[in-house]
Amino acid sequence: MISFLCVFTLNSFVELKAAPIGASTPVGGGSVVPGSLNAIVNPSGSFFSYLPSGWTEGYTSDSRTIGTYKCFQYFTGVSGTFNTVTIWAVNSSFTTPLAFTLKVELYSASETSSTLGTTAVPLSSTTALVQPVATGEILTSPPIYNIYSYTIPIPATALASGWVSVQAQTASSSDVFYWLNTTSAPSNSCFQLNGPTRTMGLSLALGNSTAVPVSKWAILTSFLIIAGVISLRFFRKTI
Repeated sequence: MISFLCVFTLNSFVELKAAPIGASTPVGGGSVVPGSLNAIVNPSGSFFSYLPSGWTEGYTSDSRTIGTYKCFQYFTGVSGTFNTVTIWAVNSSFTTPLAFTLKVELYSASETSSTLGTTAVPLSSTTALVQPVATGEILTSPPIYNIYSYTIPIPATALASGWVSVQAQTASSSDVFYWLNTTSAPSNSCFQLNGPTRTMGLSLALGNSTAVPVSKWAILTSFLIIAGVISLRFFRKTI
């Protein structure tokens, strides 16, 4: 019994440390080769998405740039409540994974490009420091940019159609934040404040995260405590 627990604990530790996703191969400037290691996937709990596909560039969405660029993506057909927003992005460091302080705002579907960023009032606004998740994919402009995903927790929202904006704030890294475009979003479904007309939409996923995150070290510690208690009882019985 003790040997089983020790082996189980060590195996669990190895699995917790192992990388769950590897890189896939981008071809043709952004078409992902399907496979079990495809890193462009829906985040856990997501039920609506415009996954990155056929990307050609990132649109600046950063409050610190001259002109204060801010991007908005329209969505429709969402059923259910969501409390996470995930986007994919690159940054001006090219290959450094950078955390950004991101502001996420949701707007009514009745807003238009003439009201967004001016008179439109957001239904909700959330600002958080968000860590990047490497996808293993690249944007070849040139130069080459590594693509990262960013998932932002927001208040539970029931909105079938509307606009979502994600913009880097002044507390972020000095590098510029670029929201990655995608062919999976409907054409002309995004808007960039102070920018040119954008035909390709932006990558986006909405989800409902109900799981409580548990540290891998907490799990490992629990296994060790259980193994220790059983070992102590066994030792007492043998003396």
